[in-house]
Amino acid sequence: MRPIFKTISAAFLFLASAAQSEEAKFKIQGDTLFYSTEDEGITKDFVSISDALHFRTILRDNPEILRINLYSYGGHVEAGLEIARIVSDFEIDTEISKECSSACVPIFLAGQNRVLKKGALIGFHRPNWQQDSMERYYDAKKEDFGWNTPFEFSNWVQKDTFEVATQLYDRFSQAGVAPEFISQAFKYDIEQMWYPSRTELVNFGVVNLVELAAMRPPTRPTNIKKIEDAFQEVQISQLEQTE
Repeated sequence: MRPIFKTISAAFLFLASAAQSEEAKFKIQGDTLFYSTEDEGITKDFVSISDALHFRTILRDNPEILRINLYSYGGHVEAGLEIARIVSDFEIDTEISKECSSACVPIFLAGQNRVLKKGALIGFHRPNWQQDSMERYYDAKKEDFGWNTPFEFSNWVQKDTFEVATQLYDRFSQAGVAPEFISQAFKYDIEQMWYPSRTELVNFGVVNLVELAAMRPPTRPTNIKKIEDAFQEVQISQLEQTE
């Protein structure tokens, strides 16, 4: 029999390693918190509930953070909703430089000001639970919930799906997203990820702040002195003609 202290030690090392890899999703640069689930070396390369704990701690301990830059293809929708609740509570901005899709979207919508950088994408689909994940959950939880058959489990899944969909709708609505856009977003399955155009995202309230950096000065700044000289020449010419 393996000594118990070795088992505990191994479990502790695993948890410590997982915690470090989860922290790798977060980087602070100036007043911006970068959150990415797509970097190498991350154990849970998706939006997870443990990320919510990191969000709460980081935002609480770093009041200088004014915005969150998001990069994720998605994950657990319940985790995304919980993180969104935390972000909303701190009243900060959100932005996307690459992609924010699926469970990442409610986090983006929790921002006070929401910016989509040039070339970035936002992907939408209705709540989805893949078959292999559903089977694992059923096997792990059937005794806890008292499910005697998969049919009892399917009834629970139906209720849970409607509850999650309602929470998502509320998050979209609270962010000021138009109802017709929400209904359109929920039409797509995960294999049909919908990437709306920038115009659609702005017009229907998903993106609510146009990036000011896009307002660049002309390539050749106007020479005010030349304009003034030309104007004076016109005035002189008109006076001469009058005389």
